[in-house]
Amino acid sequence: MAISDELIRRELLQIVVEAAGVGAGRMQSPGLLQEAVDRLGIRRDSEDELALLDVWQELFTEGILAWGHDVHNANPPFMHVTRKGRVQLGIS
Repeated sequence: MAISDELIRRELLQIVVEAAGVGAGRMQSPGLLQEAVDRLGIRRDSEDELALLDVWQELFTEGILAWGHDVHNANPPFMHVTRKGRVQLGIS
């Protein structure tokens, strides 16, 4: 049975909040996505894997996440929680 987008989103946001609390070094896409795969029990090459990527992309298009850690690491896999995202997620 497919995992709902709502469950995927909730888990991804929890992972982002936890990672942001640890520090910028943890805010890299491969590690966060793998954490989501593990927590959600997603099998390789499943529809759930594609659903995870869809919801992941939505976090960027909604302005919750943006690429880059700083100007010297401004591209993927580095990312940060945006100002808008910090407000929505209650991160100071």
